[in-house]
Amino acid sequence: MHQHHLFLPHEKPSLDYWAHKPVKTLDFEKAATRKFFFNATLRHSFESGIAGWWNDEADETGNDRQFLNMERALYDGQRKYFPKQRVWSL
Repeated sequence: MHQHHLFLPHEKPSLDYWAHKPVKTLDFEKAATRKFFFNATLRHSFESGIAGWWNDEADETGNDRQFLNMERALYDGQRKYFPKQRVWSL
């Protein structure tokens, strides 16, 4: 995934709390990241019957638009693939 430049620039990897593997934060400012996030994580969940979303708490990223754009990925993706279903998200 590094070759696609989907991560926040200049961020060093940190260890994931659960997997204990190096991870980086996705850069939701980029349309390609928002598309990847919806298709890789949320689309299957919605197709499986999940009808609402509650994104995890906002971590500090130094960018006040990061989580707004994460929500935008969810909203835009669901509207594109499931236009007749209302988006419900906290």
